[in-house]
Amino acid sequence: MPIVADRVKLPACPTFVASPYMDRTTADFFENPLHHARVPDPAAERPPFVKILADSRQKLLLLQALARSGRLEPLSSVPREREDWGAGLFAVAKDGARDRLVLDARPANELENFPGRWVHTLASAACLGCLNLRPDEVLIMCGTDLQDCFYQFKATPERLVRNHLACKLTLSEAAFVFGRPADSFQAPGGFVWCGLSSLAMGDSSACEFAQCSHLGVLAQARVVHAGELLVQAAAPPRGLLSVGLVIDDLIVLQRCLASQLPFFAENPGRSEASTRLRRALAGYDSARLRYSDKKTFEDKTQASFWGVDCCGVSGLIRANPARYWPLVLITVRVLQLGLATRSLLESLLGSWVSVFMLRRRMLSLVELCFAAVRGGTAQSILRLSPELKAELASFVCLGHLAVVDLRAQPLTTVIASDASSSWQAAVSAEVAQPVVEEFQRHSLQRGAWTKLLAPPSAWLKEHNLLQPEAELPGDFEFVANPVAECLARVPQYKTRWRRQYTRRMHINVAELGAYLHEEARKICLVDFEPQVRAPSMLKPAWWISLEKGEVQGSEAFEQDDLLLLGGSRRATRSEVSRPRFVQHAVCYNDASGNSSAVRRGRWTWPYGAPWVLTFDSQRSAAEDLSSVDLRARLEALLLSGAFAAVGGLPSASSFSRAIRPPVCSRSHPLGLWDLSPFVRAKVLADNFLAEWFLHIRNLCDKLQVVYWVGQPDTSLWWLLPGWEDEAWAHSAATFRVDMCQFGCRWRKRTRVATNCSLGGARLLCKTPVRHLRLAGHSSSSRLPWTSLADTVPAGFADALAVGLCAAAQWTSVRPLDPAACAKLGCLCRVGEAKNPGPRRRATNRTGDLESRPLQSGASLFLGSSAWSAFLRWVSPSLSVDPVSLFVVCPLLAAMALRAYGNELFQAGGSKHTFRYTLVGAQRAIISLKGSLGPAWELLSRWEAVEPVIHRTPVPEPLLLAMVTLAWLRGYKRWCGCALLAFYGMARVGEVLACQRRHLLLPEDLFLFCPAVFLRLDSSKTSLRGRPKVQHIRVDDVRAMALIQTAFADLEPNERLYPFSPSAFRTRWDRSLQTLGLQGLVAVTPGGLRGGGAVAAYHRGCPISDIQWKLRLKHMATLEHYLQEVAALSALEGATEDARTTLRTVLQLFPFQA
Repeated sequence: MPIVADRVKLPACPTFVASPYMDRTTADFFENPLHHARVPDPAAERPPFVKILADSRQKLLLLQALARSGRLEPLSSVPREREDWGAGLFAVAKDGARDRLVLDARPANELENFPGRWVHTLASAACLGCLNLRPDEVLIMCGTDLQDCFYQFKATPERLVRNHLACKLTLSEAAFVFGRPADSFQAPGGFVWCGLSSLAMGDSSACEFAQCSHLGVLAQARVVHAGELLVQAAAPPRGLLSVGLVIDDLIVLQRCLASQLPFFAENPGRSEASTRLRRALAGYDSARLRYSDKKTFEDKTQASFWGVDCCGVSGLIRANPARYWPLVLITVRVLQLGLATRSLLESLLGSWVSVFMLRRRMLSLVELCFAAVRGGTAQSILRLSPELKAELASFVCLGHLAVVDLRAQPLTTVIASDASSSWQAAVSAEVAQPVVEEFQRHSLQRGAWTKLLAPPSAWLKEHNLLQPEAELPGDFEFVANPVAECLARVPQYKTRWRRQYTRRMHINVAELGAYLHEEARKICLVDFEPQVRAPSMLKPAWWISLEKGEVQGSEAFEQDDLLLLGGSRRATRSEVSRPRFVQHAVCYNDASGNSSAVRRGRWTWPYGAPWVLTFDSQRSAAEDLSSVDLRARLEALLLSGAFAAVGGLPSASSFSRAIRPPVCSRSHPLGLWDLSPFVRAKVLADNFLAEWFLHIRNLCDKLQVVYWVGQPDTSLWWLLPGWEDEAWAHSAATFRVDMCQFGCRWRKRTRVATNCSLGGARLLCKTPVRHLRLAGHSSSSRLPWTSLADTVPAGFADALAVGLCAAAQWTSVRPLDPAACAKLGCLCRVGEAKNPGPRRRATNRTGDLESRPLQSGASLFLGSSAWSAFLRWVSPSLSVDPVSLFVVCPLLAAMALRAYGNELFQAGGSKHTFRYTLVGAQRAIISLKGSLGPAWELLSRWEAVEPVIHRTPVPEPLLLAMVTLAWLRGYKRWCGCALLAFYGMARVGEVLACQRRHLLLPEDLFLFCPAVFLRLDSSKTSLRGRPKVQHIRVDDVRAMALIQTAFADLEPNERLYPFSPSAFRTRWDRSLQTLGLQGLVAVTPGGLRGGGAVAAYHRGCPISDIQWKLRLKHMATLEHYLQEVAALSALEGATEDARTTLRTVLQLFPFQA
């Protein structure tokens, strides 16, 4: 909305310096944004259009207010390449007296791509549902809120330039804004740039900076410690204290005994929650952050925050009543109106989604609303369909059920359900309550399975052939928590029930059906699919500890990143996380035994590998293969026959040809001579690693064990002594492959030395495409492309797994299928066209578009006839051809037409003729359109002198009486057409032109819809921006019964009324004559449409519904019509005898239906 300077309230000058409370990476990006942004290319890129949404006066007043509050500073210069990438400003309403200022920073945001890290520490109301109150516990709450959080940040010089506004101030304007002489500004071009010197809404990284620095203030004030932070989509804190932070809202929750409440009430500040709150307030004062005294509360058992209302005594969490009930009221008002703008519907939808987030399953209520707000402009008006109204009504009826009960205790019975293509079943086991509570902490807060599997994938799932990662949408990968895995394998499960179904069912629907069957029993469920079998795993130590009552879990709640903000810079983990990959060796056992596999070896499990042993030095120093003891143990196991397959992708970067300066060469693959001691040590370590892998390969050859060793195809590894056979490009002992064949953007040709069936196979790229060059850093992850390219594609892993498992006789041998390894969707097949099938043939077209006018033939005839009459009238007054003269001088044509209109008025002509004269003139001479204002103004005067006289609407009692008489005479099809035109609000000519195939009766819809529909293939408004094919609907029960009786037995191509329109009018007049009304009332069949509209208006039908039934484009047309005819009565001139007859006949109508 436009900015009004007086409505934007700005606090005191910004005083908060955020950098000391941030980690190094975030602080560097905050202080030096230009160093982390890309430089735009003026020739190829154009910034989004932004501006300060205010008139010139309000703009200067706003800038002056910003400058006086210390949030706007003049700039000496702006880099030339960023001059066009400034920010705009606009406002959004905050309340009745204030607006919120928003920085439209889309141009600068497009140039930055800072990966958000601290926004993942945000809490939410949904996190509260993970807490659990025992019967003797209550929840006390403390909290506060920072005032105008973004406005308190002091911007650095570079950020000031980054936030420069898209406006140039003249020297006089700058003097007015900043309150200093004009000659004090450095304005080489005669104008002054200015920049926002604080954070603002609209900056894509503002939330990241605010959350990070706020956490830093709390960490340094000892308000929050590792393991106490309440984070969305993570296990809640295990202790009694939880701290949640959402940008500027701080909430501290403490579980305590109910008996302690009187003590805390008498001694304020004695609870741990209030102690932490007071530390936070002291930390804010030290950091010069202003907080709200009104929103600060301490040791409350009921409070409203984060959009919810929480009662610590009852344990109930529900939507904030101060927001919920106004939302209900607005929704009900929208339902009554039946209309809503798209932006209003979006606001209602977002508000209801926030309510339903407390009970995520209630989001299933929302379906049509999402489709309604998709596309279109924000201010476009939507007419709510009955189905959409019903959906909004369900929000109102069920919204109060979105409540979370923190006192709901977990049961000690754990139940798991599953389904196959023909069976459903459930099993259960008894588990100690502390174990169940631990599992509840790690339960899913957001489901990953959001869509049904496609039919091919569902078939693979039913036959246990679908890869687990293919069950999830996109590239999402779900990894089960070790707690869930233990819960699936440790307890002794027993069968609860099973049932077989004969009707084929989608596998996901069957699984959901089994889940809901158990939920109907009001039993707690879990989200995993165990097999019904005896325990396959011994109880881990943490399980036994929990059963004994010792509060510890399978892992500590890792939040060590807070140390980076708390003043300690101990490198507990890398500030920029790097992906981990298998680097050294993978060993497989060919006998059954306990599984020690980790996630990186699971790609062999679907092909029969019993278990997998992997080593990764980044995971643990004990797994470093440079250890002599570890190598000796592995060699001993290999010699004893413990492994059936051995292989790996060793990391030996010194053999890379991309290293600059090089450390190895083709003639000296073991290393150059002139190396520094540090580089020499790295080269020697890689040489020893390669020598050991060569030794392992030779042992595998001797023992006939399957092996594989992978390295880049151009690596100098293959030039080392002992690898001569694999160094040849066409060697049968290598598998060479390009990673682009598995969906990667880069080629990265890789060579794998192996003695399995993959030896000699080639999967190389032969298409002339441009691959991604592995140089520089990725703008999204800020990691080197070479590091990102270390990722092993799933297709490549599958190809290796099939070859190795087949050689180990764990699966059948099959030829390499490149299509199976490629990254394709479930419904895509190699070689198949994107749109399979024959090409759509073009229809045979005859003639041209000039011969196909948009107007009807009658309209064209009337227009051309009126135009010809005008030309005959004006020709005697001109000495030249009038058409050529009017083309040269359109204004002369307008005056001539105006004179012709006066002539028609005086001679007793009709407005109808003059209107068609003007329309015919515009069709004959296209250049006249827009120039005939004087002539159209004369027509408006004529209409004011002789107003339009509408057809008298047929009263509903009169129609029913006429229908009764006609029905008794056997005119059933006449009655059906009259009822269709009246209750469907259709033009009677449209109804008379229809056939039986255009009519849909309830029995045609298998009684699915209690209404009658009539399709109109052509209508008067079909060529006026309205739909070409339209329809009418009849809902009146009595009329529907008569219509069904009249037309049910007709053939599809038989006309509804077999006679001419004049025959319909003859029966109309005969009915009026029988009622004694002929000559007393001026009603014609043309008044049926208006009579239906007036009858609906009298019944209280909404105006929008009447407009829809009349198929009118503009509401103003309907308003004029109803205002003029709604109060008219066609029966005023009827005699008393005619009225008595009318009442008598009306008593017969109900019996006809």
